[in-house]
This record gives sequence, structure tokens and C-alpha cells, in this order.
Amino acid sequence: MRKLAVLCILFLGVMLPSEAQSKKPKAQVVRGNCGKRGCSEVLKTLRKTYPTYVQDFEKQCPRPKNLGLQVIADETRGQRALFNCWEAKKQKRTRYGDYLGSLPMPGNEPKFLIPLPKSAYTQELQSRYSGEIKQAQFKCGTKSGDFNFIEDKKNNSVQLQCYFTAGVVSLDENGDFVSDGEASKGAFVDEILGTFLVKTN
Repeated sequence: MRKLAVLCILFLGVMLPSEAQSKKPKAQVVRGNCGKRGCSEVLKTLRKTYPTYVQDFEKQCPRPKNLGLQVIADETRGQRALFNCWEAKKQKRTRYGDYLGSLPMPGNEPKFLIPLPKSAYTQELQSRYSGEIKQAQFKCGTKSGDFNFIEDKKNNSVQLQCYFTAGVVSLDENGDFVSDGEASKGAFVDEILGTFLVKTN
């Protein structure tokens, strides 16, 4: 009986790791146009740099859907990656997908941040709440949004409102997993990214 028990333990010790490996979820499929580096390499870099944001995008795009990346660059916001979640199957010749957001390529963070609107509060917020403001500017940047101040003079505070377009449906007409346009332009929504006490004017 002792020999049998030992054999059972050894058998379980050998089999369980392999069973655990077989149950691991398959790696996310990523497609698109990311230049010379390739989208898998770009996604790997972004996972290391912005793990929380990438994880959120991936959760919104479960298999068998395809995560789409497109690296673009302009002088205003620098080089950044656009994330789309593409349907697994085409409808006729068109593949539809949901626009998820964007992230800056490492080194392009300063241009990626959404600037605050010009106001009597702008300088005070940037000096007193530098860290929180930069986090809000980054988050609003991932949504390609813009800012608005909502004043509460009674409580001497200001809310930082990021307004952006949500629910955009992208379409791919040529099978390259890059957006060729929009089937739906979505709708404007907003999110409050912080409430800050300010000095009384």
C-alpha cells in the first residue's frame, strides 16, 4: 500500500503541471500595421510600459476576436498605437471592429498628454496637483479626448471633465486589420477625472 501511495503521488506530481499548462489561455492574436517592428513586438513593449491600460484593452477583446494595432505619428500628439477589436468573421467583404483607444509609444508621452484648457485655474492646478493632473491628461489621451473645467464656486473646487467619442465602430475593407473608416461615429460622452480644491478668487 505504501508503494502504491508513493507511485500515486509521483504520478500526480508529473501530470498536474502538464495539465495546468494545457489549460492556459491561448495568447491574444494581434494584427495590423505597426511598421518594421511588427505588431506582436509593439504590443509586448506596450504591455511592459503601460500594463494596466493594455490589460484593459485586451479584456475588451476576448478570443476569437482579433486585437488590431496601428502605429501612427503626427507632430501634434507624436507616435502612438491605436487599438481596435476586430470581429472574427467578416460580413460579406467587410470586417467590423470597436475602437478601444490609444497609447503613446515610449518616449512620446509629453506630446500624448491632453493639454488643460486656458483658465484662471490652469497654472494653480498644474503646480499644486502636478502628479494627479498628468495622470488625468494621460487617461484622457488614451480616449483621444479634450478637457473642460466645471467650477463649483460654493465649495471652491474645480472638476476636470474629459469629453470624448465612445462607441465608434471601425471597418476594414481590405483585410489588413487597419481601419478604413467608420461604420458608426459613436456619441460624445464624458468622464470626471478629478475634483480639485482651488483658492478663492
